[in-house]
Amino acid sequence: INAEYGWADMGYQGKNLKDRLNQQGIDLEIVKRPRKSFWVPAEVKDVRAYLESKGIGIVEGFKVLARRWVVERTFAWIGRYRRMSKDYEFLTQTQENMMLLAMTRTMLRRAVNIVNQI
Repeated sequence: INAEYGWADMGYQGKNLKDRLNQQGIDLEIVKRPRKSFWVPAEVKDVRAYLESKGIGIVEGFKVLARRWVVERTFAWIGRYRRMSKDYEFLTQTQENMMLLAMTRTMLRRAVNIVNQI
């Protein structure tokens, strides 16, 4: 695989993984959700102004996060294949190969649909 850049969920934010990927020339970006709660001193009257003065933006309601949908969508595509829906594989190499096959099949199916539309 010739990857130079990747996005990952917060479950993969360990330093060991990032260091290992950097050794292989892959830059990993962890896509994080915004914080939902903050500590505010009791004497603060205007919470919104206080948080904005600290450089913290308030997210209200649902907001699509940049690149997080890419990670979640990819996990969903991989999970659609029965063998990938659970951790059946004993060897990591087998799991990696099954993931490559699942994504290759997904990409080929999309390419065929594009060609058929032309």
